[in-house]
Amino acid sequence: MNSKTKLIVAVIIAIVIIVLSVFILSEIRDNGNGQNNGNGQNTSGKTVTLTIQGYRDDVVFEKNDTTHTLHNSYNSLDDGDTLILQGVILQITPYGYYPLFKQNVTGLSLGHAEWPIVIFVAGNVTGKYAVKDEVEITLHIKYYDIYQEYDNETWHIYGEFPAESILNGEYKLGAILVSPSQVRKISG
Repeated sequence: MNSKTKLIVAVIIAIVIIVLSVFILSEIRDNGNGQNNGNGQNTSGKTVTLTIQGYRDDVVFEKNDTTHTLHNSYNSLDDGDTLILQGVILQITPYGYYPLFKQNVTGLSLGHAEWPIVIFVAGNVTGKYAVKDEVEITLHIKYYDIYQEYDNETWHIYGEFPAESILNGEYKLGAILVSPSQVRKISG
């Protein structure tokens, strides 16, 4: 093989390597619509909008006190999905320090009086919302497989959960903490 042929082959190989590198890097770094967010987490999920009642109907919650397992999943949500939870504010908990979160938060009770969901918002948003306002809360569904201590027992907690319900690596039943940017007023 003469030097001109070797040069052409080397250029072709270099082009193939560059194209493959660009393709692989774009798969790793892209964020949104079926790509990866750069740290190995899939962000290809869909966005699903549910009312409070729709959310309650969608969740599959299984707790076994004998085997110390807790499994959570959804009928229409998967790992990587974004949930837009819509509800009417029934009550606003006064702004204050909550030891569970180790910070000051405001609680928004959404839904129906008999089965409300409380969403805690970091900071003081009491002047921004009022009872009877309709709001959207953006939550991010992720798969977790964790072990944690509860009531002197080690529990296996696994399945899809709102990422905002896993605080400091632990699942907190009924505790969802969001930033103010995850709450949007629809009407009221």
